[in-house]
Amino acid sequence: MPVSLLRFIPDETPRGGSLIGNSYLSLIATCPLKWFNAYARPCEGQRGIRARFRSEHLVKGGIFHEAIAELYLSGCRDGEDTGEWNLQQAITKLEEECLKATDEYPNEQKLETDRLMMTAMLTNYYAKYGPGGPAQDYPVVVKVLHDEAGEPLIEREFRVDLGYKDYVFTMRADLLVEHHGQPVIMEHKTSAAGFWPQQRLNTIHTDSQFTGQCFVMAALFPGQVLDGVLCNVVIKGGKKEIAMRGLTNRNNLDFEAFRLSNLDILQQIDHRMNGFNEDIEKGWETEDAVRRWFPDHGQRTGACSAYGTGCEFQHLCRNKTRMESGLATYLPRNTEDLLKSRGKPQ
Repeated sequence: MPVSLLRFIPDETPRGGSLIGNSYLSLIATCPLKWFNAYARPCEGQRGIRARFRSEHLVKGGIFHEAIAELYLSGCRDGEDTGEWNLQQAITKLEEECLKATDEYPNEQKLETDRLMMTAMLTNYYAKYGPGGPAQDYPVVVKVLHDEAGEPLIEREFRVDLGYKDYVFTMRADLLVEHHGQPVIMEHKTSAAGFWPQQRLNTIHTDSQFTGQCFVMAALFPGQVLDGVLCNVVIKGGKKEIAMRGLTNRNNLDFEAFRLSNLDILQQIDHRMNGFNEDIEKGWETEDAVRRWFPDHGQRTGACSAYGTGCEFQHLCRNKTRMESGLATYLPRNTEDLLKSRGKPQ
């Protein structure tokens, strides 16, 4: 098969986002170079690299996602949601995830501080939305849906055909629930207290992540009038406000625009990767081929300084003349236990 006809499919990862989902597609639209580093740069026989330490904000968000998923899961048994949450089960899950994160958290003392904060968040959330709470979720506000096999639809990945060749869009939902009688995706977010939770809710109506989730819901429930996505913003250190929630939806024109946008980005990926591979086959040096096919747009789009902590690959961009030594500080993206096998870095 000619190189020009090859599709690029990212490798499966032990943890992280959906295979061909919103983060994957948005990243190359934001900065092709960052996308290449994350998903395609050759490293120890694998594709993609990652920093030795992840941002503590990303790690912390991932830990809390696992814990709150366990909270909703604890009420599911025998093919249905009972609403009988087990707080200790969720806290145990949180502690297990914190232990797993020890090797990639920049500061162990900060991890312990964050563990206590997340335990409080989970406890307060249970007190408000759990059994007997003043805003009890079950069974009217949130009731976890189950599949035909009786398995709860929590942390489940869905795949939608984009209607062109073998292109697909994938999405991993935090959970699918019945919300006031309507099926919706419930998406958990965490936020600092103050004006941040409301600001986050203000963005969901134009956020491509939520557009993608609404797109998948329309495919899962064809012909039904849907409420879309329920965004559940859990507040870090919140006392008066434990969480804030908001609904967002899209229409058929939005779905078609989203489908075409995905196809455009996926074809760009194939075009860039095929061009890169052709240059490598011709004998080009790797970094010359990278510069040709994966330009650095991060300075223009803000990706270099996103979330305050900045891009995890900015060290490479700032030291282009020392790429070999710079790359040595990164790990293969898909190696789950590499840190443990090499020993914890000092």
